[in-house]
Amino acid sequence: MIKKALIILSILLFSCTNVYGEEYVSIEIFDINKNNVVKRSESSPKIEKEIEKYLQNIKGIYEKFNPIPDKGYMVKIPLDTPIMIQNKWINSFIDEVIIIFPENETPYLMVLDNEERTLFLSFDGDTDILLKYLNFTPESSVNLFNFKLKST
Repeated sequence: MIKKALIILSILLFSCTNVYGEEYVSIEIFDINKNNVVKRSESSPKIEKEIEKYLQNIKGIYEKFNPIPDKGYMVKIPLDTPIMIQNKWINSFIDEVIIIFPENETPYLMVLDNEERTLFLSFDGDTDILLKYLNFTPESSVNLFNFKLKST
């Protein structure tokens, strides 16, 4: 009797599937001025490839005292596959990147390392490509050309 119960329980446990599947996490574009998310978008392999380029081209720690600007945008991009980054500033798997686009300044990255420390990093890369993939143009109050889209 116990053997039958264990077999039935095993069949039930191993044959059950998750009806809901994985939770979908989208890319979010946050307007710092409005203090809310202004756009959500699906990720794609092209977007993740751009993020990987940015992470591979980190050039240092962002050194301003207050790294969150008063004006601009933040783009939160969760990664389907974490990316291992090893350089003199970070040695960690990264599974989410926030790109900060301060008004009239060069964009930079915000990441959490394996120890949940927040790091702000400068990088070399053309963020104009990412914005095109996201089909995002800031409102007229913050002109796209006010951003230095090519980080140097």
